[in-house]
Parts: sequence; structure tokens; C-alpha cells
Amino acid sequence: MTITSGAYVPESGCMQVELQYLWSGDLEKTKPPLEQLSVSPSFATSYKDPGTKVINLVVIAPGGVLDRNIDMLDVY
Repeated sequence: MTITSGAYVPESGCMQVELQYLWSGDLEKTKPPLEQLSVSPSFATSYKDPGTKVINLVVIAPGGVLDRNIDMLDVY
């Protein structure tokens, strides 16, 4: 299963805004290194136990928190 974020950033002129993604919660088996998680808008994982999983995400731009989200996934 791949979990992806689609954060929209405000216009910044000709410079690309660098975002930081802070993932937490039920990330389960595949826990990429913090350095990889913090720069990637997605990651792949798998769950061995069924149930409802909660995944938290905070997206940070240079000016502060851009967005935050809590997702609940039902794993069968």
C-alpha cells in the first residue's frame, strides 16, 4: 500500500518551495528512515493485522505549518 500526500503550496515566484513531511501514527512494518520520510510526500508500507489504522501528517513550509491531516484507513 502506498500512502501519498498532495499538498498545494502558495506561489513563490521562480523558487521551488521545499516542504517537510512529518508522518506519524500507524506506519506499521515499513518505516523509512526519518530523513526519507521528511522529504517524501509518499511512502509504501504493509500491514499484517487487519483493522482501522490512523496516520497523521503535518506539512511544513519555510513559513511554518502549511497543512495537517489525520487519515483513518480500514485494512482488511
